[in-house]
Amino acid sequence: DAAALVAELIKHGVLPTGSSGFADYRLRLNGGRARTLEDALSLTADALRAAAVHPKRAPAVIAGATVTIPGGVMLPKATLVLDVLAIRPGSLRPELIVGEIKTYPDRAGYTDARELATARAQAGVYVHGLELVLAALGLADAFSVQREGFLALSRPGSNQPSVRAGEDLRFQAERARRG
Repeated sequence: DAAALVAELIKHGVLPTGSSGFADYRLRLNGGRARTLEDALSLTADALRAAAVHPKRAPAVIAGATVTIPGGVMLPKATLVLDVLAIRPGSLRPELIVGEIKTYPDRAGYTDARELATARAQAGVYVHGLELVLAALGLADAFSVQREGFLALSRPGSNQPSVRAGEDLRFQAERARRG
């Protein structure tokens, strides 16, 4: 139930203390509960609609949130599968925070800067895509999509994530919008 990830997200201030709840919309072939891509899309849309109405009941973390960008915006049809979507209570409305999970070699405590830049760029595409999908679902005013996301890095063979919170995704999201 992503206990290690939720604990790290709380530790690094992505989620507030006491956050809980995990929804797994990854495909079964990836260890999740969704049988098909259509199932994952439906589960994600239903979860967003429910969180808009009852934000306190929303899971803190959704793995494999799956969205389809409205046609013609990104290619004829683009489906995005977010590694992690965190839902944090906000002052006015719930905040959606995009996270990208990567396993990279750790060289003396450092991860290659190009690998981190690639992960940030991917997360920026997800931020922009999520905004488009919320608008298409009529939920744009129900959530605040944060421009700061997080990277959850782990070493090969380890299931212990190292969270890099506060990753600035503004430039990458704007680049995705222009693209």
